[in-house]
Amino acid sequence: MKQQIAHIALVVADYDEAIRFYTETLGFLLIEDTPQTETKRWVLVAPKNSDGCQLLLAKGVGDEQISRIGNQTGGRVFLFLQTDDFWRDYNEYLSKGVKFVREPKVEDYGIVAVFADLYGNLWDLIEFDYWHKFESALKKGDLFSAERYARKLDFGFQIAESLTAIARKHFEFGEHDKAFELLTESVDFARADEDSESLQNSLDGSSVLWEITEEFALSGNIEKAKSICESIKDEMKRNRSVENLAKIAKGEKGDFQRSREK
Repeated sequence: MKQQIAHIALVVADYDEAIRFYTETLGFLLIEDTPQTETKRWVLVAPKNSDGCQLLLAKGVGDEQISRIGNQTGGRVFLFLQTDDFWRDYNEYLSKGVKFVREPKVEDYGIVAVFADLYGNLWDLIEFDYWHKFESALKKGDLFSAERYARKLDFGFQIAESLTAIARKHFEFGEHDKAFELLTESVDFARADEDSESLQNSLDGSSVLWEITEEFALSGNIEKAKSICESIKDEMKRNRSVENLAKIAKGEKGDFQRSREK
């Protein structure tokens, strides 16, 4: 069974003024505006580049509905707008006159500020710190959540590094098939980041490939380890990886494993 929340109704005083605020001030897209009766319209808006839940702008009718405009949650934050660049959106909203009722604050889960829409409904503007959430889930042994957060990270080498750490845990639990699946995927992310224009990302990607090579070798898959090792572009790290595989083949501990035990 697959389910998802499709729309959330937001009670508004006027369709057109609400559309202007959400599209012109917040930068949302008008997804649909279909008349249903002479006074009722089906109006959907959503953030750009979003494939999630959409807002249904519903005009309040009657005293009871009108009394809820601007305060559907009794003063609590109602909606949460996730962004990939908090300061970009925060500064843009300020320039457009959006009222922030709580200043930006750095929390364990990310950076957040609270703003009010044109009617007073409270929103969180939030950029999540997925690396912190990944580390926290991994530490608790919640590998499902850790993998979910890992896939939301920004850079290929970060995803590769985190998936490798999760694979290591699966190895410890005897779940070798899942571990190999994640390690193989880690290779793809690390290789992709080696093509980055950023030298630092490239070197980090090579380091991740080196670590993945060791994981395969330590688990007995020497041939797979060799194939990954040969693809490392950084010559120094490739040579060190070859030396590492030779040590493992002789029954010695790998360099990454040894460093983790210190």
